[in-house]
Amino acid sequence: MKEFPPPPWPIIEIGLAAATLGSVAAVLILLPVISIPLSAIGLVCGASGVVAARRGYANSLRLAAIGAVLCSITLSAGVFVNFAPRSETPNRSPIPLWEPPPGRPSVPPPANNF
Repeated sequence: MKEFPPPPWPIIEIGLAAATLGSVAAVLILLPVISIPLSAIGLVCGASGVVAARRGYANSLRLAAIGAVLCSITLSAGVFVNFAPRSETPNRSPIPLWEPPPGRPSVPPPANNF
């Protein structure tokens, strides 16, 4: 019986890891604390997957490129969400709830009759 020779390197799907990290980061885009590191790690995985596939290792070039593009888009969107302005009118401050609105007199407390 003929045996197959062992592969020279284990098949590692770095591109699949990049695509997975990019899609999870895209789902969590409104939480930039989580999405920015995930997409940065996925971008590193995607870039290394593209380099490994171009050198001839058993990686999927298409999946690594898609993962790298998805992670770069998610990383840029996460940075934009992180540095977005917090409100439309920065000069206006909200009225605290414990102050009465201006222009209305406050009602005095009732008098104690002893």
